[in-house]
Amino acid sequence: MLKTLKEFEKDLYGCRFCPMCKPASEVANITQVESHTTRARAMMVWRYTAGVAELSRDEIELLYRCTLDSVSEAWCVNHYPVSAYVAAARRSIVSQDRAPEEVKAALGFSTTLEEKGEGEVLFLACEIAQTNQEAMLDVALEVLEKGGIRARALPLLDGSFAYSLGAEKEARDRTGIVAQAIRESGAHTVYCDGPRTQWALSELASMLDVEMPEDIVIKPFAEVMLKVAEPASSPGKVFSHDCRAAMGLARSLPTDAAILPDCTGPEEVLGTGDVYELPRRVLDALGMVRTFSVWSRAMAKSCGADDGLDFTYPELAAELARERIRKVKETGAEKLVTDSPLCAAHMRKALIEDTSYIAWLPELV
Repeated sequence: MLKTLKEFEKDLYGCRFCPMCKPASEVANITQVESHTTRARAMMVWRYTAGVAELSRDEIELLYRCTLDSVSEAWCVNHYPVSAYVAAARRSIVSQDRAPEEVKAALGFSTTLEEKGEGEVLFLACEIAQTNQEAMLDVALEVLEKGGIRARALPLLDGSFAYSLGAEKEARDRTGIVAQAIRESGAHTVYCDGPRTQWALSELASMLDVEMPEDIVIKPFAEVMLKVAEPASSPGKVFSHDCRAAMGLARSLPTDAAILPDCTGPEEVLGTGDVYELPRRVLDALGMVRTFSVWSRAMAKSCGADDGLDFTYPELAAELARERIRKVKETGAEKLVTDSPLCAAHMRKALIEDTSYIAWLPELV
């Protein structure tokens, strides 16, 4: 069940004067505007929650000119639930019909993709549905077939997009549609196209009180990739990009060692869990050499395609993507690889030139 904003009052009180997560600020480090920091948003929302002041139109926009800011949550030594209270604030805004027009327009998005393939296994393509790129469905079906799996690819929008924008009813409705589609498919095994889809099925559905079929097994697509991966003919240096939604599937969040100056690893101090390990094992099986950055795993900064920002404020989302790519190049990586089709599609769009620098992981196997 989702928490009300009032239930986060103590967390907001703790964040409102604390500047310690500024290095993790995604938008503020680009705009250099203090109002874009987590501390500033916490102050605004705390004042509103405590009944001190209503949120102005400008303050509401500031609460949407960002992701849900889970990277600040990962950076925080206490792991305050930043993403949860930002989402709760947005739900309060939507419930009062005060959401910016950009948000209302984004919630009207629908995919043009249709299902492809046949089989008893279901490939749920919720991230791909948001990209509207049929070629990604083809790549996925080819990899599944290579792994001896005949699958039906189903591109549906799950509830995560609406949830991130604060539209609780739409999130619950969309999650219910996905649950019903799984039931009607008769599938017992469901592969997810990316971490956000997996999070929506395994975590968000429960938060929204939507029941998934009891007899299904939800699996990450990376499991299939690992089975079919073979050493590449020309391996190189690559960086493994983790989407922000992956943090919701992490086994553990970053330790205090992650925020020490000049942290050089091991990567496990940045967060652990299969959501991080499996893609890296695929890259290792391909013979790739992985480069390191402290902004990885649960500390990965957004590529801009997270939490609806690419629909509400696309120019800002594109700036985040270009900044992410610039930082990755500083690690010496010859290619940025991600297991999120949404991240891959968005970064290619933002990069415009030399889009070959971005790879969706199954494209390499």
